[in-house]
Amino acid sequence: MLRRISTSSGSASVPKVSLIITSCNTDAFIAKAIYSAINQSFPDIELIIIDDGSTDNSASIIKSFCDNDPRIMAFRHEENSGPGVARNNGIANARGEYIFFLDGDDYLDQNCIEVHLKAAISSGSNLVLSGHRAVDMEGNPRWQTIPDKQGTYTVHSIADVLSLTKDWGMPHKLWSRSILKREGLKFPPIYSWEDIAVFPTVVSLARSVRVIQYCGYNYLQRKNSITNKYDPNKTKDLILSLNWAKKNYQEHIHNPSESELLLMYDAFLNFYKNRMDIDEDSPDAEQLNEFLNNEVRKSGFFTRLKRTLSRGF
Repeated sequence: MLRRISTSSGSASVPKVSLIITSCNTDAFIAKAIYSAINQSFPDIELIIIDDGSTDNSASIIKSFCDNDPRIMAFRHEENSGPGVARNNGIANARGEYIFFLDGDDYLDQNCIEVHLKAAISSGSNLVLSGHRAVDMEGNPRWQTIPDKQGTYTVHSIADVLSLTKDWGMPHKLWSRSILKREGLKFPPIYSWEDIAVFPTVVSLARSVRVIQYCGYNYLQRKNSITNKYDPNKTKDLILSLNWAKKNYQEHIHNPSESELLLMYDAFLNFYKNRMDIDEDSPDAEQLNEFLNNEVRKSGFFTRLKRTLSRGF
């Protein structure tokens, strides 16, 4: 169940950008995330905050910001529903021409929205891709990724998507609201890997994509975050999300070819293996191998996928 925390319904005029923060139990970090959003150099924004059933002090911190800035709308799930459901509810309430996602323990450089918006408008693109940096608890940079090329590109296939980025997360990108609000296009109700269920579809829907060599999103690396915390259920979530990715692509783009599916699975599984440091003999690897073998039997790509399996796990 979703209920409103804020008394405001947002600014009277329709904003250019809707900035969506999804958060669960981040009371030590949420204030910094909100500050970074409302103090952007481009002020024509609305901030939509979805508190995903936090049991800490997050809700009261969020409400204190709402009381002082009419651009903020905040909602709360009575029970933790996962970041996918939180993203769905944020999109449903967004009014801006563009949408930018920010996780509740991350924060933005002050010119982040302005840089992305200028790139979108000047190129006429529906999506702007950029880089991001990882920071430690003291704010010190650990590493950063910046695209190795800059330009405006047309996307026709999953192969085109992979040529532009290997990071299939929704944050640190500016999205046209029209492509995220397609009827029937939803994030799955899971607790990890929810972004990959929609990413290949929404990038393909964008058609025109602007890639900029800029880094203005700060991703906080903390040991107990959802991203970095190992949980065997993540493997189940990944498999579910891959199935959703296939379904979304079929419904909104076209029935993906066997080679497109192979590219998608290969990219995700190599990323997942490296991120989670999975041992090849672990139950997680067995689950993924079983999933892939079933997919391959249906597609007829047994030999090629076997190469993927031997390389990935």
